[in-house]
Amino acid sequence: MSLQPRPEIRALKISEHGGFSPAMVEDNNLLVLRSMTKDYTLAGLRLGYAIAGDEIIDSLRRVCPPWNVNTVAQQAAIFALQQDEFLKRSRVMVAGGKDYLVRQLTRLGLRCHQRS
Repeated sequence: MSLQPRPEIRALKISEHGGFSPAMVEDNNLLVLRSMTKDYTLAGLRLGYAIAGDEIIDSLRRVCPPWNVNTVAQQAAIFALQQDEFLKRSRVMVAGGKDYLVRQLTRLGLRCHQRS
């Protein structure tokens, strides 16, 4: 079984620091994909999540293998999502690391194009 293209669905990946409103997915035509890699420093677990209306989530469940995320990774995600202070500190650290990298690359004569 595979997902078939559906032109009425607009896909959107929110940036790692973006937000969303539950009202955004109520029309069943929006799929929000988020990665937990940077915000929660869980790169080794390769975790993320999807937010959408019931119809889209049901379609994803039909094609997603039942073993796609192991129990340890699921527990790590649940714990991480409860750590508001860690998330705030992590975002500051990631932004600082990005600024440092841009400064150092610029110092070496490289031009950096930053997303807004």
